[in-house]
Amino acid sequence: MKELFFDMKRYVVDFESGNGKFHEIGEASSLDEAVNIVENFLQAKGFEVPYIRMWQKPESNKYIVDVGSYTEFFHIHYAEVSQFEGEW
Repeated sequence: MKELFFDMKRYVVDFESGNGKFHEIGEASSLDEAVNIVENFLQAKGFEVPYIRMWQKPESNKYIVDVGSYTEFFHIHYAEVSQFEGEW
């Protein structure tokens, strides 16, 4: 019987609107893919991005993404997801 356990990260991308409410806009399997979700969201809304600045909150699994708005931000956080592959 072959069994294999491995851990992977699942990134969740949230949009924080100007009124402080969070809206999930996507999930990704890598940080680069999560940033692409942010870029695609902005492009679909017709927002031209002057810059993208991202930082990780200290001792946290959360990244904050600033795209030039004073009141709206994106949040990317990840959780370890255990996967099982093999025969039962």
